[in-house]
Amino acid sequence: MANGSIVLTNALVEINAVDISSYVREVGINLSAETVDDSAMGDTYRSRLGGARSYGMSVTMNQDFVASGPHATLFSLFGTSACWEVRPVNACASSNNPIMTGVGIMTGYDVLSGQWAELVDSPITFEGSGAITFASFS
Repeated sequence: MANGSIVLTNALVEINAVDISSYVREVGINLSAETVDDSAMGDTYRSRLGGARSYGMSVTMNQDFVASGPHATLFSLFGTSACWEVRPVNACASSNNPIMTGVGIMTGYDVLSGQWAELVDSPITFEGSGAITFASFS
């Protein structure tokens, strides 16, 4: 086992300062970068430069339509910008538990997804707008 490996069992997930952690089954943050081809005559192999960067956040949660449940927070955010915060462990930030924050547009929200005799889950996706921030405190 690698030193510092973690198992997600109690992550913190907040959307617009509303803690939905107790509904979350899965959370992911992805980073990507475009490449720009700058190859020219005489090159034997393609040459590339780093381009624009982007990020996204995805959450799969157990759906709940009660007045104080996650749907009440999320439905109004669909197609708009929302702030989010994620920590690997729902505890104070540290060098081993960084705070990841961003602003993103909610581009996907499966309000109802499931089948007979199974738990209803709702995948949610955000596309980042601006920079993602990683902060830790010792």
